[in-house]
Amino acid sequence: MTAKKFVFILAALNLPAMLLISALNFVIDGDSSRHLPGEPSIFPRSTNHSALSKLHYLSLEKPEVIYFGSSRTEIGLPADPALIGGKTVYNAGLSANTLGNTLPLIQHVLAISEPKAIVLGVDFVSFLPKPSTFSNLDMSLLSSGITEYRFKRLFHDIKRTLTIETTANSIHSLSALCAGKPYDEIDGLASIGGQTSDAEMELLTTVRGKSLTAFQRKLQMAAGRPPDWKTIENGLHMLDNFVDFACRRHITVRIYTNPRHALAEQMLEQNGAWPQVERWKSALGEIATRYQPQCDIRIFDFSGYNSVTTESAVGLAPSKGMTHYWEASHYKSVVGAMILHRLFTTDSSSLPPDFGRELTKDSTDKVNALVRKEQQDYIRAHANEIAKANQWASASQKY
Repeated sequence: MTAKKFVFILAALNLPAMLLISALNFVIDGDSSRHLPGEPSIFPRSTNHSALSKLHYLSLEKPEVIYFGSSRTEIGLPADPALIGGKTVYNAGLSANTLGNTLPLIQHVLAISEPKAIVLGVDFVSFLPKPSTFSNLDMSLLSSGITEYRFKRLFHDIKRTLTIETTANSIHSLSALCAGKPYDEIDGLASIGGQTSDAEMELLTTVRGKSLTAFQRKLQMAAGRPPDWKTIENGLHMLDNFVDFACRRHITVRIYTNPRHALAEQMLEQNGAWPQVERWKSALGEIATRYQPQCDIRIFDFSGYNSVTTESAVGLAPSKGMTHYWEASHYKSVVGAMILHRLFTTDSSSLPPDFGRELTKDSTDKVNALVRKEQQDYIRAHANEIAKANQWASASQKY
């Protein structure tokens, strides 16, 4: 048998099998990358909103309000119409997104739909113009129009049907079908409007006895090297361009700084980055003031050392969590609801007065001074807790 004939026979045997596997993977779609999570199907599918499923959702549905940001937004902001005046809403936050991932995603969404309002969560440590390689967002799918996106997505989905990951998802779906079980580990963990569910976060932390190690791990990450001012400055330029574009489209813009736990914020202070944090907030205030005559834009600061972020971590244990936080980086839905209340409601009398200060050109000096005083008070009152946090941050813990 000649080599040419052998290759021909091998291809003739394998090609039908590959086509069959590809077709099955395309139909089953175990991770809901091409179907809306929760859409009726004979095949069990994931009820969580991955980056691919979020892109698919936003290409079909047209929510009036869309949240963007990192996992802090994805986990913390409830996609509840009751919190934003009854408008349709979707949480498009994605884990590991930097500004370099998020702003192109917003531009993509604005090219294929017309939301009335955009909510953007930012923080100093992820205010990076370079896209994160840890994000699951495929930047090559972002498009300048719906037709371009659909062509890109079709070719992407066809290629993806031949991957090991997609085949494994299909096998998992078929196994769940035969066992009469849901696709996800525990039923009831479904994302709600794109937000990672509280039930899933509860499972990942307290139920599995990981609350303490999760908090420690996030402090270790917070203790890393902060971005330099040149990087932040480039991010501010990108943000300014986005706000300018959104204002010309008459889109309501709400930007907020994420309320990481005070012990995580303290790592920035100890790394000598706090003067740059204050400078960053001042620049955010200048952006708000510059565009307010043209459109409805407001920027609020929820970070720092306020009555929410300074929640004590003294009682934290493997299976005992906190009231406001899953760990040092991610806040709970109860905090997200307060953020949305401040962003969209004129009457905020029910909120802590120190949680959510508006940033404008005229207010940032006062806001920075208040936070600086709160920081000094926190350092004096929580010396033991800070010392313990420094031990956690420097320890080699496996999460």
